[in-house]
Amino acid sequence: MAKDVGLTMRGGGGGGGGGEAGEGAGGSTGWRGEQGSERRQHDGYGEPDEAQEKMTWEDRVWFPIFTSVFFGMFFYAGVKNVHWRTMVVERRMFVKDLSRGWFLGLPQDLSDPQWKTLRKFFPLLFSLLVGHVLASKLARTTFCKGSSKSLSNFHAAVNLIFVIILHGPKVVWPLLTNITVFLIGQHFRGSIMNPVLTWLVCLLVLFSSDYYGGFETVRLAPMFGSLLSFWDDFSGLYRVVKVSLSLVHLVHFLPERGTQFNLSMLRLISFNTELYWSQNQHMLSPKQTNLHLYTQENFSLSNFLAYVLYMPLYIAGPIAPYMTWLEGLKSPQKSLTTRATVFMLARTFLYILLVEVMLHLYMYVSINNNRTWETTCLDGR
Repeated sequence: MAKDVGLTMRGGGGGGGGGEAGEGAGGSTGWRGEQGSERRQHDGYGEPDEAQEKMTWEDRVWFPIFTSVFFGMFFYAGVKNVHWRTMVVERRMFVKDLSRGWFLGLPQDLSDPQWKTLRKFFPLLFSLLVGHVLASKLARTTFCKGSSKSLSNFHAAVNLIFVIILHGPKVVWPLLTNITVFLIGQHFRGSIMNPVLTWLVCLLVLFSSDYYGGFETVRLAPMFGSLLSFWDDFSGLYRVVKVSLSLVHLVHFLPERGTQFNLSMLRLISFNTELYWSQNQHMLSPKQTNLHLYTQENFSLSNFLAYVLYMPLYIAGPIAPYMTWLEGLKSPQKSLTTRATVFMLARTFLYILLVEVMLHLYMYVSINNNRTWETTCLDGR
């Protein structure tokens, strides 16, 4: 839990990522001032600097060393893996958790729980991603008509529906936390008590969530009467996914609902910290390119809900600082052409294909998980 509690830096260290394929939070570089300008110039889409095209003597020395070591490791791993597969075929070694594969008739090592879970739900995740992109595009070009306020209201409504479906009755706890932190920011604004109380509340929620197991055992019916018993019985989408994973013995690798508190706390801190800086602009660098965003209207409840519960980043991040996310909402990036977007999408699918092929060729995860070396001499002697 502690490792998820990081300092949301003003430089936008967690930026990037978004669900709108070039118009969401990922549209911004996440850097500010002159660093941001330099990064935008050298991100592969602007004009490169001549100095960056020249190789230094360090590059000439380290490039062949790195290349030799890198490909040497792959060659050694490949040779050892061929040897181990020969031992498996000759029944001199038994490796558990190998599944029927689709590449060259080889078995596939799907013993890595994270990849197996992602692989199982990839069609659903991809469908949700495409649906969110299309809905956002439609909202931006039709009833929002370029209005960032209307688009923020749209995202806030979609996000609320999403978290209610995801969490079920336990959604009351993250929403209660979010509203509490929002009220702290609105009340104290430029006071030092704003960031101090925000941090204290977020830490209290994190420790409480860890102690209560994500508030899984808390029920509403005993507190508010039997009228809410039906709400306690509705478990949300997380329960459905958990049952599905239990069928393939991966239920223990699914994050509990409380895991989202860890990521949401950073967004809450980012929102209130930016609000604090907006009231103390002498603390901001005059070189920042987004000073015009530090206005009172940009710290509304709709913007807060649209950012903190932003659906594409809600479960696994990354953590985009509030001003980076807001800049992407108000000024969609236009540097990436449709051709570049399609190219990056194709490259992503090639990465997935490469991982799938490697899981047919290598079985290190299964050997490690099952501690095969304890029962087999892997050198064949």
